[in-house]
Amino acid sequence: MERHTLVASSVAKVLVTGASGYIGSHVVQQLLAEGHMVRGTVRSLKNVESYQHLNSVCPEALSNLELVEAELFKEETWLPATEGMDYVIHTACPYPSSPPEGAAGEELVKTAVEGALNVLNACVKVTSVRRVVLTSCATAVHWGTTSTDKMFTEEDWTDLTKADFNCKAKSLAEKAAWDFIKNIPDNRELELAVINPSVTLGPTLHHTPGTSTELLQKLLDRLIPGVPKMNFPIVDVRDVAQAHVRAMTSPNAAGHRHIVHCGNMWMSEIANLLHAVLKPQGYNIPTTVAPNLVLKMVGAVDASVRIILPYLGVVHKYTNNRMRQDLGIEPRNVRDTIIDMAHALIQNGFVHKTPSYAGPGGEAERDSYLNMKL
Repeated sequence: MERHTLVASSVAKVLVTGASGYIGSHVVQQLLAEGHMVRGTVRSLKNVESYQHLNSVCPEALSNLELVEAELFKEETWLPATEGMDYVIHTACPYPSSPPEGAAGEELVKTAVEGALNVLNACVKVTSVRRVVLTSCATAVHWGTTSTDKMFTEEDWTDLTKADFNCKAKSLAEKAAWDFIKNIPDNRELELAVINPSVTLGPTLHHTPGTSTELLQKLLDRLIPGVPKMNFPIVDVRDVAQAHVRAMTSPNAAGHRHIVHCGNMWMSEIANLLHAVLKPQGYNIPTTVAPNLVLKMVGAVDASVRIILPYLGVVHKYTNNRMRQDLGIEPRNVRDTIIDMAHALIQNGFVHKTPSYAGPGGEAERDSYLNMKL
């Protein structure tokens, strides 16, 4: 059987699904910066506003970017999208703005699973495709466990009996992908690598709001009176994108999951960090920790609050050995992630810009917040 030699330095043709999304945009940017030819999928070329930011992510390499239409649930759109590609990075996944329930939740799971299989079916037929990199998530590793002592690894899988529909969608799509790869014909060698990011934060490249920006938006615009006692396992979106690009060609990545994770912060620490850095620029960030009892009362009538109640005070810890050793990525400082994201949200119009906002403070600002006690 012929084996494809994976050479990281060679120019490749790469399909990025969900190219206009939060993670997908950063993946496109890094691929273009490395000189690769990129074909990105969007749901509709008519909706220019949803993808126009891709024109500026790497202007000097814009001629290497092509956009095509493809829908997760439309199998017929994936074969032409995949034709001629060397690698496929599948970041596209439906993610509603609010937790789905009932039939809507079941439809979410179905779309995610069938979408992943539609992409993989096309990749099997297009023999030039060597490897698929699939975006999963860390909740496919830990959901349903509230232990604060366990160190989660790639060997762990979520308890689907306790998972919400968003978690089920990611988990079952990943499981379906692994099962698919195990059962492809012997005469077709197609490799799979999976990226499992923790809570992905960091600067956004697009100009439309989404679930990834919601936490900091609410803090910066003071839309919440207090902060829950919640701990966030955080990874920088730029590290997530780099992990996808590295997993595309790394000899050690095929056949493995990769938890990508930078570090943990309590929500109160995030609020205190933002308050310290941005208060001089006119932002009054709420820093009072909301009592659990109050949150439980609010959760009785508010589903968005109710969903976090089991995780108040819970810390999820992850190993990132494969991220460091197999992909060669040194995790960013999570404080950089938070501050860079805050400035991006302000500059891109996601949150209000105060009259005294002066922008990032450079190395002096960074030295200050890296050394402050939160």
